Amino acid sequence: MFMKYFIGIVPSTETAAAIDQLRLQFCAKLVHHLEPHITVVPPFEAFEKQQWMVEMNQAVHSFPDFSLQLGEPFFFGKRVLSFYVQDVSDVLTALVSSLKDTQEISDRDTRPYHAHLTLAMQSFGTSFEQMLEMKDKAKELLLVLPPLYVEELIVFAREKSGWARKSTLSLSK
Repeated sequence: MFMKYFIGIVPSTETAAAIDQLRLQFCAKLVHHLEPHITVVPPFEAFEKQQWMVEMNQAVHSFPDFSLQLGEPFFFGKRVLSFYVQDVSDVLTALVSSLKDTQEISDRDTRPYHAHLTLAMQSFGTSFEQMLEMKDKAKELLLVLPPLYVEELIVFAREKSGWARKSTLSLSK
């Protein structure tokens, strides 16, 4: 059976809670739909039990733990507000490239990769004016958020109520 998946980096519990507090003020529907994350592999369709998961796990395990820093909030057009993600060591860029090569999946998103953490979307009921206000508050939040230490990736699966954690892919220690 085909299922819809994506793979992402989830910030620490404290960082995710701070981001969700901001999202609750401006885009509460998104909070209930999906936890804060940085997409590594965008949504794709694959068989539930296939070789792709084994290959992804092997590829991820060859990468060391690394850190990312959230940067200034920015807009994708006027419809999506996100934090920019700074990949100073280029490990995330290399990881994304490696995972693209391992996928035995269909319905693949072929757009160029831009590391980001989504804060709000018009499709979840947040107006552009609200996102402008949220952008200012997100800049303030950046002053207290620590760097993101990445030890694992999360495989999310699409369910009726939203996206749920399906499994974990651990980086090399």
